[in-house]
Amino acid sequence: MASFEAFDAVLATPMPADHWNDVEVVRASELVEGFDAADWELVRKSWPLRPSAWQIRLADAIFGTAATEATELLRELLRVEADEVASAAADSLFARDGWSASPDDRRALQRLRARLGPARSGVIDRMLLR
Repeated sequence: MASFEAFDAVLATPMPADHWNDVEVVRASELVEGFDAADWELVRKSWPLRPSAWQIRLADAIFGTAATEATELLRELLRVEADEVASAAADSLFARDGWSASPDDRRALQRLRARLGPARSGVIDRMLLR
């Protein structure tokens, strides 16, 4: 099975959150490391068509890769209206080595912070200080 197809299947499979966090996110991240340009293009074309749960898992799975495509995808996910997706993207961006917020990132983070309110915006506040 091609890398994207296997990755897509892992992200789409229903499972308890703890199984995703303990086992499958590692598997998905390993698949990402094998991505070639065609796989990244499939992710780019596919993610907007996937449900929020898939998009959240995407943000989880790509945070650790050094691929520049991952940073660009996380920036796109940061701009979606679904708060949980944008929050997952923000968490993954914040965890990336060397990431700093662009002016567009800052605007997206400020919009997300306004939607979430102060009780849920701790990571976003720290990101805006970078």
